[in-house]
Amino acid sequence: MNQHFSGNGAKWTQQNNCLVQSASLAESTASLMT
Repeated sequence: MNQHFSGNGAKWTQQNNCLVQSASLAESTASLMT
């Protein structure tokens, strides 16, 4: 991987992972409530 990209993209990737985890957590909660 390009080092310039990994340095620049690390923060975005971390935020994106948080969003993905939040989304799957919401889905899990929704399926539990159903």
